Amino acid sequence: MIKTIWLALALTFALAAQDSAPKLPKVFGGGSVEEILWVRLDKGDDVLESLTAIFNDKGIHDGAVMNAVGSLESCKFHGVNGTMTTVSEPIEILNLAGMVAEGKPHLHVIVSNKARGAFGGHLEAGCRVLSQIEVMVARFRGPAMVRKPAAPGGAAALQPK
Repeated sequence: MIKTIWLALALTFALAAQDSAPKLPKVFGGGSVEEILWVRLDKGDDVLESLTAIFNDKGIHDGAVMNAVGSLESCKFHGVNGTMTTVSEPIEILNLAGMVAEGKPHLHVIVSNKARGAFGGHLEAGCRVLSQIEVMVARFRGPAMVRKPAAPGGAAALQPK
């Protein structure tokens, strides 16, 4: 009986401490679009590596990839369950978008071809341009953002640096 009471008290205090822990805000304000860049990637370029190099070269620490159009000769991405998919055939980009925090892109891609229809996921290195890709990039001005765990051992979350 005493063990049960102690266990109940310990759980009560743990839950109370968890509820009183500071919560990470879900909305961050104070930023604006400083500049829009139009980027062209050419045949054979690795999409993720090329964009990351451009962000570093142009000093884009915070921003967004707003859209991209073009074609890929191959693409590598993963889904929610972490399953890696590699496609080694010509595919059309329907959408490529995501965020840039600390110069590091977090991008998702939707691609299609006649045989498979539309599919996609989290873009990985290894996606090669077939002919050309045009990308619209926004550079943000305002609070610096970072992706880091919101709680010890937790998943990375976008938050002010």
